[in-house]
Amino acid sequence: MTILERSAGNKYGKQLQETNAGRQKAERKSHMEKYRELTGLCLMPGVNNDKLETFRQKYINDPSKVVPMHITLLNRFFLPGAMNTEIVDKLKAIASRTQRFEFWAKPLSCFPTSNVLYLTPSPLAPVEAMTQVLYDTFPEYHTDFCGFSTYHMTIAIGNPKKKMNDIIKEYLEIFEYAPLRFEARSMDMFHLSENKWTKYLSFDLA
Repeated sequence: MTILERSAGNKYGKQLQETNAGRQKAERKSHMEKYRELTGLCLMPGVNNDKLETFRQKYINDPSKVVPMHITLLNRFFLPGAMNTEIVDKLKAIASRTQRFEFWAKPLSCFPTSNVLYLTPSPLAPVEAMTQVLYDTFPEYHTDFCGFSTYHMTIAIGNPKKKMNDIIKEYLEIFEYAPLRFEARSMDMFHLSENKWTKYLSFDLA
C-alpha cells in the first residue's frame, strides 16, 4: 500500500468515525429529549374561545398540544417526586392571595428562530407580579436574572417555515387584529415525562 493509499484510508476511517460519533450523539440527544422530565407552572385563563382552541389544536405540532391556552410563569419547577406539603401549601397561599384578573391577548408575534406564533398578554403587570411572588417564594427557580421572560400564549409551533405566512393569513381571516379577552382563573402545574404533558396540580385564584 502506497503512502497516498494509506493517507486516503486513514482519512476515510476518520470520517467514518466522526459520522458514527455524530449519529450516536444525535441518538443520545433524541433519547434524552424523549425521556426528559420537566415541570412548569402556568397561568390558566380557562377555555372561553372555542375557535381559538380549534386553531391551536390544528397548528400546535408538539407534545404541549394537550396543554390548553396558558401563560408560562415558571418553565422549571419541582418534579412531582420532590413535591411535599410545604411546597403545595405555599402554592395554595399564592393562588388564594391573587385575585382573578381580566387581560387581553394581542396579535400577532413570532419567535423567528423556532417558528412559534403567539399572542401577547396585556397588561403584563399582574402576570409579572405573580411571577415575582413565585421568584421570592422559590428563589432557586428564579433563573431569568435579566428580568421577566417574554410572556406569550402559543398558537402555532412545529410547522414548516414555508407554511408560516399561510398560518398567519388564516389566523387574521378568523380573528382579524382584534385583541381577545381572557380572565386569569388558576395556576396549574404541568409535568412532562416520556414526551407527554399531564396536569399535576391546580390552584384556583381568589
